[in-house]
Amino acid sequence: MRAGPARARRCARTGAALAAREGNGLWGRTMVAWSRHDGAGVAQDADRRTNGLMVGRDVSWNSGARAGVALGYTRARVRAEARNEAQLDGYHALAYGGLVFGRWRLRGGVGQSWHVADTRREVAVAGSGRQTARYDGRTTQVFARLGYAMALGAAAIEPYAEAARAWQHVRGFDEDGDVALSGRPGRSASTETTLGVRADWRLETGAGDLSLTAEAGWIHGWGSLSPQARLAYAGGPAFEVSGVPAARDGFKLEARASLARTRTTHVEIGYAGRLGGGVRDHGLHVQVNHAF
Repeated sequence: MRAGPARARRCARTGAALAAREGNGLWGRTMVAWSRHDGAGVAQDADRRTNGLMVGRDVSWNSGARAGVALGYTRARVRAEARNEAQLDGYHALAYGGLVFGRWRLRGGVGQSWHVADTRREVAVAGSGRQTARYDGRTTQVFARLGYAMALGAAAIEPYAEAARAWQHVRGFDEDGDVALSGRPGRSASTETTLGVRADWRLETGAGDLSLTAEAGWIHGWGSLSPQARLAYAGGPAFEVSGVPAARDGFKLEARASLARTRTTHVEIGYAGRLGGGVRDHGLHVQVNHAF
């Protein structure tokens, strides 16, 4: 279980995009996403599928200010090598806001997530079977993004600087099984900054208005970038294991296409990738956004 600044950025996009496109009032979003994490020999590779729902309410003022709150639920299924797998349930609360002053755009917010993890671990020892555990944790995140909007031909260009900070606490656990592990509680904190540029295009099609977005940025992180766990077998000494790390320096690439099926309903497909430090992370998502 690891939730860091990357989730804060996704939450920031949720609030900012829906607020910008769907006006005041209630909004909702459903999504499904697939991602692949390649640890490049540092840790086991992992495949993840996530389903989620988020609902929110936002308001705006004539001055260009906007604020909102949102609640969400996600369920992720993660499968690693050697038939190890986990189910992660997340409950999320988010407050976000934005200001427009001239060409400058300021967005930010704070989020709180509560997680419940059910893990299943296969042991390659005859008669040992599968070891299971259930534990929980929480993540607090803050984020801010400052951009400068300009036009370049048919595109709207926005260079930006972004910062996100996350604090996580995970409770200890005890597995059930013949070769059971126990894990100690842990705390971590990490920060990521991004310098990037975003480009948007809007096209009219027979099926509805089509919005295209491309984004690229350089990411620098510090703090607890590699998830660590301190484990022990019954009666044995403690040892540490590492999960798939986030790169200290890397690049992100994103592309999204959103089709306005009606004035209040948008269907979006997108790609998000991160490269750096020998770690590769690629993901696809499909989501439906609706304003009530």
